[in-house]
Amino acid sequence: MNIFNVSLLTALSTATRMVSGFIINKTLAVYSGPIGIAMVGQLQNFNSILCTLSKGGINSGVVKYISEKKGINKKIKIISTSFYICTISSIILSSIMFISADYLSVNILDDLSYSYIFKVFSFTILFFSLNSILMSIINGLQQIKKYIIINIIGSLISLLITFILITYYNISGALLAIVINQSLIFFVTIFLFDKRVFLNLKLLCNNFCIHYCKKLFFFTIMTIVTAISVPLSQYIIRDYIKDNLSIIDAGIWQGMLYFSSTYLIFVTSTINVYYTPKISSLNNKLDIRNEIKKGFYTLIPIVCFLSIFIFYFRTFIISIIFTKEFISMQGLFKYYLLGDVIKIAAFLLSSIMLAKALTKVYIISEVVFSLSFVLFSIYFISKYGLIGTSYAYVTNYSLYLLFTIIYFRDYLWKTKVKSQ
Repeated sequence: MNIFNVSLLTALSTATRMVSGFIINKTLAVYSGPIGIAMVGQLQNFNSILCTLSKGGINSGVVKYISEKKGINKKIKIISTSFYICTISSIILSSIMFISADYLSVNILDDLSYSYIFKVFSFTILFFSLNSILMSIINGLQQIKKYIIINIIGSLISLLITFILITYYNISGALLAIVINQSLIFFVTIFLFDKRVFLNLKLLCNNFCIHYCKKLFFFTIMTIVTAISVPLSQYIIRDYIKDNLSIIDAGIWQGMLYFSSTYLIFVTSTINVYYTPKISSLNNKLDIRNEIKKGFYTLIPIVCFLSIFIFYFRTFIISIIFTKEFISMQGLFKYYLLGDVIKIAAFLLSSIMLAKALTKVYIISEVVFSLSFVLFSIYFISKYGLIGTSYAYVTNYSLYLLFTIIYFRDYLWKTKVKSQ
């Protein structure tokens, strides 16, 4: 399946996810305002870190090795090993989270009364993790249609549950939805998964492989670094905005981040669904170069068109997706949208790092550019106020793109490209 077909299929999934996300965001904005969105952002960042740790950070590794290994026995060993890692990690984190629920509630949500959210999360996190591993296996097997069907059903389930909970319980409902949605989607995934593999417990339990465990460990390091550095940098910036501007401004910034990530789902999904397994399966630099070129020719024009369209209709979009309390967000759009185009260009190149397990350079780049985003944000916010976050965003991704172009220059310009 080529990039065009994958893009069409992911467009359907993305449209469902985007519409669901915008309805949820609108509901939250109406019922809770910027303060509610800021609180949800805090919990989502924590959720992102914990879910990655509970999976052992091996998703990208599972996709890579499932896609590149040809024998069924090797695939079974990878699946079995990934389930062992996921289950053990989840149980350990679940126990810690349940015991420290009060502490987490005070330090993440600034309110002890929300400790029950973290206790509920401690029971659902295993299902989050198993669902994510199953989806990685499906992705690695390049069962694109099944992958997209599950994502569409998942988006609709999330929309229904979140809408009901926000309507009846306001902020508490939104927080509760975050920690239970994926655990319910797990049962949809398991229903559509290959029963011959999953229901054969003997097959799963007896094929743990220390060799693949070591290989997946490199992805654990890479993924955990990303899972901690990106949400942590957002947490620090949000906290800085809250302390130096206002919690309303923190909510507006969170809304801008959410909007940016939501409308880009179509592009980022194509990169995740198509590029990681595709590049993982390629060993020739010329072939990888051609795939990257296809990505630039296909995806960058789409992002440019979306960015221009959104910029000219930003006021209308804010009124539809948010409320009048968020109208000051329109000042952030110009440089955030420019930053999004640059970001996708950089992501196309940086996907090679995950696909080829370039652990050292991946970790260094993630840490350095997460730190630089925080530093740029603090500097520009102190000089220009909230709009400074958009200056920091475009500056940081411009430097990241420059770094990826320099590092992967062999894939871009050399006429004689040798096999790896």
